[in-house]
Amino acid sequence: MNESVKCRILQGTYCALLCIALSFNTYYLEAAGFSYRDIGIFVSLSCAVGCILQAVAGRLADLKPDFVWKKQLIIMGLVQIVVSAILITGPGHVLSCILYIIMMIFVLPMMPMINRASFYYTERGIPVDFGIARGVGSISFSAMSFIAGRFTVLWGSRMVPVMALAVSLLFILTAHSLPLLDDAVVERAEKKEPSSIKELVKKYPSFLWAVLGIFLMFLFHNGVNTYMIKIVGNVGGDSGSMGAALAIAAAAELPVLFLYGRIVENGKLRNITLVTGSGALFVLRGMLYILAANVYIIYFIQLLQGFSFGLLIAAKANYANEVMNQEDQSSGQSLVAMTESLGIVCASLIGGFLLDHMGIHPMIMVFTVAAAIGTIITILDVRK
Repeated sequence: MNESVKCRILQGTYCALLCIALSFNTYYLEAAGFSYRDIGIFVSLSCAVGCILQAVAGRLADLKPDFVWKKQLIIMGLVQIVVSAILITGPGHVLSCILYIIMMIFVLPMMPMINRASFYYTERGIPVDFGIARGVGSISFSAMSFIAGRFTVLWGSRMVPVMALAVSLLFILTAHSLPLLDDAVVERAEKKEPSSIKELVKKYPSFLWAVLGIFLMFLFHNGVNTYMIKIVGNVGGDSGSMGAALAIAAAAELPVLFLYGRIVENGKLRNITLVTGSGALFVLRGMLYILAANVYIIYFIQLLQGFSFGLLIAAKANYANEVMNQEDQSSGQSLVAMTESLGIVCASLIGGFLLDHMGIHPMIMVFTVAAAIGTIITILDVRK
């Protein structure tokens, strides 16, 4: 099995774990007896810590040759295995919450390291199509969404850590099997020291504006995903409907992700331009969610995921790798990955507050406005 296939399996197992940890957190913690306000606080704190760890992971990968992406992935995978195994035993109300928070915290820093793995092999002469690898991740997310939705309906919330354990075992086996290659292809003489934080700000101002716009788009995406159980519940759905809705959205990403390399290879469409287009689709989805009258309309809206979220995740990773110098690329991947984590933090806090005090439609409206502002920022960035 070559490195390209292994990178696809790595993305697939990671996205399955991400689905379990973040898409089913509201369901699991509500079943454990916590309010939506409490869940919003727990998720936001978890993602805030995870976001910090993302930045730390990126800097360590750039600065410390002995602490590269592979070693970090193995350590974080071991954490997931231990936490999931303990959760299966049903350790009690408080400890279950603490352990699930740990699961959420350590799933986030995996993302930039997994993205870096794909580009790592491409730079060393082993082509790994990031779009296809991420497409496999979407298939996995879609399948896990559906399976988890069915299993939780049949056997309850304890199935969440059971599935997390199984996926984590496959993830760590795959990460361990990926080789670290000799850097002879990447001339050491040409390598530079990674930039400091201040130098990053000075060297890449346009990139940092794009990061802000992407963050606002992810505020919408993560808000909708985190509280999808409430969105489908508002039109008569249940956890099974939520799983189906997430599965449809993940499946809709596949054509865009598999064809992304061909979309940009002719040079007519820039990565940052495609980021802007994805933002416009987020805004459209937000307006349609407000108008939805039944769960089947929600399913239809989820089909737009391909040209909103699917386009965004491929474009942002390629954009970071395109504009950052090689010595700063792990930091660049961490920055764009942090947009998702910060989006979860803010979406959880804002969404939990709005659900408790105003309801589902005001929450969706706030997230839609955020996506619109993010789209405007990236439009101005493209023109600049």
